[in-house]
Amino acid sequence: SFRDGGQIEEAANRITLDGGQDFVVNDGSRGFFRRVVEARNYNTYLTRTGIFERHRQTVPQINIINLHGSVYWSRHADQVHVNYSHDHLVDAPLVDDQMRDAVQAYWRQLDAGGPVTALPDVSLTQVQMDAFWTAYRQLPIVNPTKWKFHETVFEEHYYQMLRMLSFELERENAVLITFGFSFADEHILNLVKRSLSNPQLMVFVTCFNETEHSRLSAQFADYANVVCVMAPNGHLTFDAFNALLSAANPPPAAGPVVGAVP
Repeated sequence: SFRDGGQIEEAANRITLDGGQDFVVNDGSRGFFRRVVEARNYNTYLTRTGIFERHRQTVPQINIINLHGSVYWSRHADQVHVNYSHDHLVDAPLVDDQMRDAVQAYWRQLDAGGPVTALPDVSLTQVQMDAFWTAYRQLPIVNPTKWKFHETVFEEHYYQMLRMLSFELERENAVLITFGFSFADEHILNLVKRSLSNPQLMVFVTCFNETEHSRLSAQFADYANVVCVMAPNGHLTFDAFNALLSAANPPPAAGPVVGAVP
């Protein structure tokens, strides 16, 4: 799973606590009190053995690879540390109450959609802008811009993760599903387009609305192994996406299936 956020970690933690599912989530970190993210950790797997090691069983694993960093990360010298407590986020909010009030109208129009010209102006002082950028630059987030490589620590990690993504897309019967990704990152866009020469690769691009569907369909118009997906009605949220998956994969019947082999 290549992504940029924190919902998978929260969901995996709830599933693990509830029990009934046997799998491991690997975020690429190792350690106890201080967990350090390194690319080589994704090649580490959990294996169960019998008492006399006569048999081995590898536990299914989901790798979470944060290409653009994570709000749970922090930079320490030449290392990337991960901490899933929210203390560091609460102690250093990026937006105070006054700034939040100033951008409310902008956020509402952004959620409503429409042309860029419909977005209202935001009245922020230079002091507020400087304070925001000072706090924002402390976050280990890699923006999809050409100046992303100013931080050498994240430059190395980013390139290592891109290599892993490239290797995965070259596998036989590989499937890539994107959700909430605009392909504004030119490095990832070009990497995916190069990988589409793999005839056994299938890419499903989920589109939030009709505007995004039109744009991304044009972006990948030359590739037969790319399918752009949008919700039949409304926006393609997580709930709508899960409903589409449930319709494509109905749950098993509660009773016996006629004609099934016992």
